[in-house]
Order: sequence, then structure tokens, then C-alpha cells
Amino acid sequence: MKYFFTLCFFFISYVQLCAQNDMLIVSRDTMSCQIKVDLRKGDYQVFYKDNNSGKWNDIYAENADAVHKANSFYLSLKLPDTEKKVWVRCFFDGVFQLVQYHSRFYVIGPDGIIKLKSNDDIEKEGKRQIRNLFIGQMIAYFNNKVEFDFKKLSYNPKLFVLPMIKYHEENHLSYRDYNNYSKPRFVFNVTAGAELENAELFAKREDQWGGLIVPVMFGGHSSFLNANINVSFPKFSKLFYFSGGIELSNDKVSGVRKLTEGDINYYYEFDHNGINVSFPVRAGYTILKEPKWNVTLYTGLQPALNVYSKATLRVETEINNTVNTQFIDLQRLDMAQLFHQVGLTFDYSIFGKIFSIGGGYNYSLSPKNKVVNTLRKDNSVLFSIGYNF
Repeated sequence: MKYFFTLCFFFISYVQLCAQNDMLIVSRDTMSCQIKVDLRKGDYQVFYKDNNSGKWNDIYAENADAVHKANSFYLSLKLPDTEKKVWVRCFFDGVFQLVQYHSRFYVIGPDGIIKLKSNDDIEKEGKRQIRNLFIGQMIAYFNNKVEFDFKKLSYNPKLFVLPMIKYHEENHLSYRDYNNYSKPRFVFNVTAGAELENAELFAKREDQWGGLIVPVMFGGHSSFLNANINVSFPKFSKLFYFSGGIELSNDKVSGVRKLTEGDINYYYEFDHNGINVSFPVRAGYTILKEPKWNVTLYTGLQPALNVYSKATLRVETEINNTVNTQFIDLQRLDMAQLFHQVGLTFDYSIFGKIFSIGGGYNYSLSPKNKVVNTLRKDNSVLFSIGYNF
């Protein structure tokens, strides 16, 4: 059961990757067929394979509306600087469209179509002092439509679509991004938080009957600081990610417990302060996504090791109104453990910065080996706040 969510994540990503078909669209009719697109002297040439003859036939732009091949989309359009319809590659399709023809990009929308001038175009016009004119064109076209830092744009389709994506998500409009995000995306995250935990101490008690290892349950709390890197693969899924990192925590476990055996009462007073280092590995999937916030479910494993501990244990034995006190030396609270994690995070954008709050549950997968003078954390509930760089 504990691996169920991870298997679901892989299955969803696999389905999203495989659910791609070649399609030819003519007069709003769609036909599934094999499509081939070649780029010759700056012009896109589209072919389809005849299932009967096995030959590849030309599809002229004036005879079709669009073709869909794998994760690429091509439209038949009449551009301002072309005499007839031509095939253009579409990188974004929604209320606005971003298309490419002869290495130049065009924005199409309710306000018409504009050709975004590259720096090469400007130099040909002899205006070397003016650079990145396409930024001004984008600002003018999207004026009063979306708030965006257009200065970070370069002549690249992956950047040109960013204000379009933001506009569509803020207005809850459907869209399709046809950019090829083959490179993995890395996000550095720092998280701080606290845990409420249950721990089990295996203490050795000496009495007239000899030594005895006694498990005693205590409650505690800890604070932690976590640094990790989230890795996603947009080509497969923008909602699925892996993460790995390091976590330092300060555990404090204390309390007094009474155990009764026949006519004998035992009182255990325990105080522990320790430092742990762990290496969490997680997989997460965004289950709710909105323009300014999202909710992510995660699961993972976390090996942990105690690197420092300071503990005291006092045992009082009460029998026939006589109290005997023992102070037990606890120098070996260095038990390594493996935990399974499940939880949710809520990410929110404030002025373009991503903050997160989260909650989760950890429980130990390590066997209950009753090793003397060891402290075993059974489970914990955690709360956290974080920031993505």
C-alpha cells in the first residue's frame, strides 16, 4: 500500500506520454493518419501516408487547416508578408497563438497579428542602436491584459509563451503549449518546520532479579531545516516531480512514565536532546493546479541517523512504601532508522515568489529490535513552511 501512490504517478506520466496521435484536420473534419513534416529552405512541407499505396503525398497549405504530429502542431495561415496560405509551426494555441515561419515568430489574437522583430531584422534596417524591439511589441500587444516582466524575454518560443500561459491560467481558459521541454527542470527548495513525535526507549533496568530491557513510550517534538532539489521532466509531465536533499533536525523527548508490575511501581523520568541528519527522497504529483496556487501530494523514504545525543534517565522503584532510585547511563542513542513519508503541500505565488506550507505523517519502517539504550521514533506528524528559489 505504501508504494501505491508512486506507482500511480508513473502510470499517469506514462499515459500522458503515450496518448499522442498524428492527425490531419480539413474543414473541421479530423482524420488519423501518418504525418511527416520537412523543413526546406525555411518552408514547412507536410506529407501524409496513403494507407493503400504506402506512398507519401503532399498536403498543400491551401487544402488543409492543420496537422498534429506527436507533440507538434502546424497551421495553414495567410500571414501579412505572404501571398498565400503557408504552413506555420504553432507553439501555443489558445485565445492567443504563437507561430513560427522562416525563423520569425508571430503573435495572433483578438487584436490581430504581429510579426515579432528579431535583432537580425533590426540590423538589416540599419538600426543597430535599437535592440530587442520584440519586447516593446509584446508589451504593447498585451497591454492591460496580463502583468508580466517582459524584460526577461528573449527571441525564444519557450519564453514568448510565458505571458500567454499566465493570461490563460488567470482567466481559467484552456490552452495547449507545444514547446518541447526536453531538458529537466530544477527547483531549489528550503523548508523549515516542526514535528510532534512518539518515541520508544529501550532502557536496561537493574534490580534484584537482574537486568531487564524495558520499552517505555515517550512523547516529544523536533524542529528541522530541509534543503532539497526538485526535478521535473516537462516533456513527460509538468505535474510530476522527484526530489532529494538533506535535513537536519533537533529532537527533544522527555517525560515521566509509570509502569506497574505486580506490587512494584516503576517511575521512568527521561530527558533527551539529540541531533539527526537524514536524506529524504520523494516523488510528488500536483493534484490541484490554479493560476496562483496548487496542491501537491507526495510520498517518499527518509533514512535518518542520530549524530549527537545527550540523555538522562532516572528510574524509581517503589515497593512496600520503599523507594529505590537508579540513574542509568545512556550513551548509545545512535540508532539508524528508515521512515516512510506521506503528505500534502500548498504552494502559493506572492509577487512572483513561490511559498509553501505543508503537513505530513512519518512512520518508521525499521524493525523493533530491542537494543539496550536506544531510542526509536515510531511516528510523527509534521508541519512546514518553505520557499522555492
